[in-house]
Amino acid sequence: MTERIVQIHRTTIALDKNLSVSIREPLLCARMFAIPHLENGREKYDLPHTFNVDYFATIIARGEGLDELTLRTCAWFHDTGNSISRSDHGFHSRKIAEGFFEQHGKYYNTQQTRDILTTIEHHNKPRLITGAIGRAFMESDVIGGIATDYDKFSQFKMAAAYVGNTLATEIEMIETSTGKALLKEWMPIFLKEFYALP
Repeated sequence: MTERIVQIHRTTIALDKNLSVSIREPLLCARMFAIPHLENGREKYDLPHTFNVDYFATIIARGEGLDELTLRTCAWFHDTGNSISRSDHGFHSRKIAEGFFEQHGKYYNTQQTRDILTTIEHHNKPRLITGAIGRAFMESDVIGGIATDYDKFSQFKMAAAYVGNTLATEIEMIETSTGKALLKEWMPIFLKEFYALP
């Protein structure tokens, strides 16, 4: 894990110190359930990326007055399906989350569960994302990717195509004021490191 990702993880832990028990307990359960799947997904990527997405989901939830538990649970499960298959990992991530809810559903109401499962399944299909929770999560995932992807890009020749075809489209969909502020902060860092600028 890079120093920047470690710092994001430490900041998230600091943000969590004032969480109510009603959020802290289910988030701990979600992390413990998701981490083995994330460790078996994309090597050296899924777990650090998830820490980043959790951080940005926290900031956006608080900045926009959205359900923090819902957004952060989405963060912990959205890429767990990579442990089964990279193709349509959203579908597999949803199935893993359904297994989590069978054990820990008592922490979530029906609307939260529905929002989490739908968002997880469609998170990599931005045109299917609807509602404030889905859009805010997409923003968290995109900015979390920007904070993480520079490590991944050093290993893939198609990185430029990814930036042009996928990331640019997702960035255009960011609309919350908190998401825009985070993008403004993180995009220059990403571009500098992606293009290896001094």
